[in-house]
Amino acid sequence: MTHTSQQGFTLVETLVAIFILVMSITGPLFIAQQSFTSAATARDRTVASFLAQEGVEYIRSVRDHNFLSGNSDWLDGLSFCISSDCTIDASVSSYPSIASCVGTCEVLRKTTTGLYGYRNGVTTLFMRRISITQVQSHEISVEVQVSWEYKGTTRSVTVEERLFNWL
Repeated sequence: MTHTSQQGFTLVETLVAIFILVMSITGPLFIAQQSFTSAATARDRTVASFLAQEGVEYIRSVRDHNFLSGNSDWLDGLSFCISSDCTIDASVSSYPSIASCVGTCEVLRKTTTGLYGYRNGVTTLFMRRISITQVQSHEISVEVQVSWEYKGTTRSVTVEERLFNWL
């Protein structure tokens, strides 16, 4: 009597091999997908931080301009922002370019030169809101909030700065 041994895999062995193969492929793909999501989140948060800081710097610039030009009103040009929300447009040549923002503010646009503003360019995800609160006659609190939506979740970066009258 001769015995013949059969070579090959059984169905169970094949299923186990396929399961191991799928698990070894999906792990790195999941990590790569998470890396892309983290990179996009970091990019958006960085841009929002720079836009918020730009808002504070613009308000500081108006204050300094008033001081250097001898204007006795150190908050001249900032009336839209005091106790209300406003927007600034640093991409235009008119100075200061500050507008009232009632309800929700406009979405920022990015020009081909990389400047963010409201008049021309490609619509972005970011919305910037600036609010100034008079703390004392010689002190203001500037709050700039930049918000955006990512995968159905609203995210925001807020920068607050205290500015003083130099006179």
